[in-house]
Amino acid sequence: MQRLINFQNDYNLIVLDIGYSSNQVQLATCYSPPNENLPLNLFNDILRRNSNTILLGDLNAKHESWSNTTGNQKGGLLFEWLNENYFQVINKFVPTSTRSNAVIDLILAPMNIYFWFFFCISTY
Repeated sequence: MQRLINFQNDYNLIVLDIGYSSNQVQLATCYSPPNENLPLNLFNDILRRNSNTILLGDLNAKHESWSNTTGNQKGGLLFEWLNENYFQVINKFVPTSTRSNAVIDLILAPMNIYFWFFFCISTY
């Protein structure tokens, strides 16, 4: 496991490489404060480096497709980004906020990794 230097200046982001060569997965964790825009351009930079990426974090993005609460602008933008990049929310409808039933802490993965998670969860 190794922290990536190219993303070290982004104080709300940590990116790690896990594994070796062709089996390498990139793990990125991010905090997006409620009053700031989602760093979607940064997410795109991370994916360009390695498409086998799992993104997770407190994104403060609400959307009806993963939460039983009213959506917000960040959620709408993230929903579009997920569709454009063939990503899925792994932890749908599991409230993560103590102040509401919102799902704002998200685990995002590309379809190939999402199906692996789904298989592991349903098998065990």
